[in-house]
Amino acid sequence: MSVAQLTKAVYRRWDATDLDQSFSGGMWSDEAPKGQSLPYVVLEIDTGGIVMQRTTNPDGMAGYRRRIQEAPVVFNVHARTKGTAANLCDKIIKEFNDSSLRMDDDDFGMLSFIYASDYCQKESETVYRWYIEFNARFWAYEKQQS
Repeated sequence: MSVAQLTKAVYRRWDATDLDQSFSGGMWSDEAPKGQSLPYVVLEIDTGGIVMQRTTNPDGMAGYRRRIQEAPVVFNVHARTKGTAANLCDKIIKEFNDSSLRMDDDDFGMLSFIYASDYCQKESETVYRWYIEFNARFWAYEKQQS
């Protein structure tokens, strides 16, 4: 699965919620522009992930197998106060934990999107960052090596 596919699925889920109303600075992939208004969130998706298992000949597709993979997905909430960051963190967990993300490709599928952990750190005198990690488990078809 490409990071792009998983990123699209997360954004699709985000757009289906009212989270944009809570984040005036929006959601950004990997890095927000300098001087972005608070609060905002930065989405990071691990490019590698862990291959959990492989199955042979899925759905009668000769020459292919299904790879089950898990990758961390991190939301970094940036806010002016720790309390605001905590409230926004709770909203993200409520909307995303155990949600089904829709994939737009027949070669990939979502199995689960589960909350893993979170913590807060003070980045400066005026900014708190709350780190929220989910584990995305998905499958993808891959060509078998002969």
